[in-house]
Amino acid sequence: MLSALITGSIASDPKHGTSKTGTEWANCVVRVPCGQNRETGDQESAFVQVAAFGDEAGKLARLTKGDSLSAQGSLKPTTYTKDGQERHGLSLTASGILTAYGIAKKRGDGDSRKPGGADREANRAYDQFARGVNQARPAGDFDDPIMF
Repeated sequence: MLSALITGSIASDPKHGTSKTGTEWANCVVRVPCGQNRETGDQESAFVQVAAFGDEAGKLARLTKGDSLSAQGSLKPTTYTKDGQERHGLSLTASGILTAYGIAKKRGDGDSRKPGGADREANRAYDQFARGVNQARPAGDFDDPIMF
C-alpha cells in the first residue's frame, strides 16, 4: 500500500452506515483530475473509491455529490470485472478528511462540541478576517484610474 493524499470532487453521494461491531463507516467515489491528454487536450481523471471509518466517516457522510474533498490515507490498486472485462482501479482507506468549507456550516450542526465544531470555529475566524480586510481598505482606494 501507498500513503497518499488525493484532492477532487465527490462523484457519487456517500453511503453511510454502522457495522455489526458498532463502527461507523462511509464510502464514496472521488473524481481526481490527472492533467490533460496530450493528443486531444481533454481533461483526464481518475476515479478513486474512498472509505472512511469512525469520526472521518461522519465527516464524509455529511457531504454530497459535487462537493470538494481532500483525503489522506492508504492507497491500493484494485481489480474488478465489468461487462465481462477485467478493469483496474484505486481504493483509499482514509485516515483524514478535509473539505474546502466547514461541514458544520453547510449542514447546520448546533453544538460546537460535536464533530465539525472545529470547522465552525475556522469559518468564524475566516469571516472575522474577511470583515477586517474589507474595513481596512479605504473607500475609493482602488477606484481611481491608473495614470502613467
